Amino acid sequence: GANQFTASRGKNSLHCRHAHLKIGIPEADRWLKLMRETLVDLNISNETSSLLMNVLGELAYSLADDLIDYYEMPLEDLTNKL
Repeated sequence: GANQFTASRGKNSLHCRHAHLKIGIPEADRWLKLMRETLVDLNISNETSSLLMNVLGELAYSLADDLIDYYEMPLEDLTNKL
């Protein structure tokens, strides 16, 4: 069950599973584009695709960090940008 999975593999949340990845807005946009194309390729109905894309959009952007480009920026560049 769920408790056994968590005990053996750790917390199973979307954020935890993706924490090691650098996900910014462009990455979220690209993933959503690929998901949209896949739904078209699979001939999923417009109604179902729309519902799914709304959920996937919320998930993708909840994982995206719009400040990711600033984290590795040299301090001088960051100061000039701000």
